[in-house]
Amino acid sequence: MSDELEGIVLEMFEDLDKLDVDKILGCFSQDVQWVDEFTEEWKFGKSNLESFFSNVANSITNMKSKASNFRTVVSGENALVTFMLEQTYTHDGQNVDLKAPTTMAFNRENGAWKVSLLHSIPL
Repeated sequence: MSDELEGIVLEMFEDLDKLDVDKILGCFSQDVQWVDEFTEEWKFGKSNLESFFSNVANSITNMKSKASNFRTVVSGENALVTFMLEQTYTHDGQNVDLKAPTTMAFNRENGAWKVSLLHSIPL
């Protein structure tokens, strides 16, 4: 089970590096909660996430993500995955290099794992 969830996380960040918004959005539940690192605000709902990715996809280039040091806890239809996220990208012409402990909460929806919470703390 933990290998499956780790694989979902890795694939999601591969899609993020390609800025494949449709594939990224397919990983999230309708009621997802997440932190917008640019506005430093909690955001709620998949429609807000879609707006975020649509806007940011035009201002980000050279995205490279690496997730490592996974720990997974599964309890029935819910799971928590923590890992270290390292990312580099260019945002509006400025290079960004970050390392962030990250938590993702997953729920099963119609048999598939969907992200219901995404929280990173850039160091």
